[in-house]
Amino acid sequence: MPELPEVETVRQTLLHQIKNEKIKDIKIIYRGILENTTESDFCTKLTNQSIKDILRYGKYLIFVFDNVSLVTHLRMEGKFFIKSSTDEIEKHEHVIFKFYSGKELRYHDTRKFGKMVLLDTTDFVEIMNYPALAKLGPEANVCSDVEYFYNKINKLKTPIKTVLLDQTILCGIGNIYADEICYLSKINPLTLACNLNVEDATNILKYANSVLKEAILCGGTTIRSYTSSLGVTGRFQQQLLVHSREGEKCKTCNKTIKKIFVGGRGTYFCEDCQENKNITIVGLTGNIASGKSTVVEYLKKLNFEIIDTDVISRSLTKDKTSDLKKIMNQLKKFDSAKVEMIYQNECLDRNKFRMLLFEDETFKNNYQSIIHPIIKKEVLKGIKTSKNDIIKDNKKRILFLDVPLLYEASFDELCDNVLIINAEEEVIYQRIRKRNNLSDSDIAAILRNQLSFDEKIKRAKFNLDNINQAFDVIDNSTDLDSLYLKIDEYLHKLNK
Repeated sequence: MPELPEVETVRQTLLHQIKNEKIKDIKIIYRGILENTTESDFCTKLTNQSIKDILRYGKYLIFVFDNVSLVTHLRMEGKFFIKSSTDEIEKHEHVIFKFYSGKELRYHDTRKFGKMVLLDTTDFVEIMNYPALAKLGPEANVCSDVEYFYNKINKLKTPIKTVLLDQTILCGIGNIYADEICYLSKINPLTLACNLNVEDATNILKYANSVLKEAILCGGTTIRSYTSSLGVTGRFQQQLLVHSREGEKCKTCNKTIKKIFVGGRGTYFCEDCQENKNITIVGLTGNIASGKSTVVEYLKKLNFEIIDTDVISRSLTKDKTSDLKKIMNQLKKFDSAKVEMIYQNECLDRNKFRMLLFEDETFKNNYQSIIHPIIKKEVLKGIKTSKNDIIKDNKKRILFLDVPLLYEASFDELCDNVLIINAEEEVIYQRIRKRNNLSDSDIAAILRNQLSFDEKIKRAKFNLDNINQAFDVIDNSTDLDSLYLKIDEYLHKLNK
């Protein structure tokens, strides 16, 4: 189907070749092309009319004559040919405009989907009041009103690819350019429009403008059954980044371009470069005895997906495993004596290991420099698996990332939102005394190894101001019922 750049190419070519041509006669072979008029009225009103201008809005062509206008939509296969009156009439040429000069403008349409509308006006404002035109949104190649666009889409539970094809929101974008716009905006075409933010809306409009304008300069895209049919071959297909490139390498990340179907339309994208924002990743953090584990258990009962970095860490440090051996071998490069003290016969002395982490700052930092990147790699695998599941069912999902050292280890960079679990200091001390039977000095030493609540808030506010990463705090200083109520309120807010 010709899209805005192709229709603009047709407009420019026709205007150059038939402006001021005067109609001598009209031959209508297939009457179904006429939408709002009879064959007799159509021919009577257009005969002896001269073409004064040819305009375009979205994918519609508007022929302006002396005192009437002809609005056409090419639909799937519509084309215009300029021929001589001596040329044989071919199959699928349904309407023939014969000019006094001997030229003929022939409308060709294999599927007969195209339409022609005759209007008794040449005023553009009045032309745009015709119902088919009046319902169109602004043209995608010039629209820069982010507020309008965002307000139109922010409540739509529809994939953004489908939204971009909706001509009542933005007009002129078809299947080819929708894929290119999504790719350049780094948005997975399956992402529900309601999950996009203002920045996403801004990027979509920016790239809609630039892609369509560049395609117009290139004469459109010649692909499959479409050419301009007037001797002009579009060159933009040479610049396509994803559309029709299934199985080829992404020009950004070198991964393979994939093809799926969105709303029944073949859709091309790179799953690595284009983020599926149907998933919201919430970083869950809190100091020891704040109640984070209780929150995790409650979320599990509510069937939320949780990636637990402590579970990953324990898996990586299981005795007699290749993972533990690799980690200890790397740690030996920093301090072989201490590693030999805690790691023997492929097993870890966990009490000695734990004491070193609490008492030896250098040892702790060296160990974390090794383990955190490995954990992050495993977390990214889990996130990718979750995103692949979303591609299958295309439903909004919340994924919680349980990381005690969220800010310390820079795991916050993986998150869309952060939830900090906190409790009053005296409550934390009471819980640790009861649970671990530790002295206050030991408890203080443990807490010193983690960012304080105030420091976490400082980091959260920095992220809010600089990368628009939202954060919330749940205080867990009282009873479980109060905690569960606060979690429910937070989930309701998050879903909203």
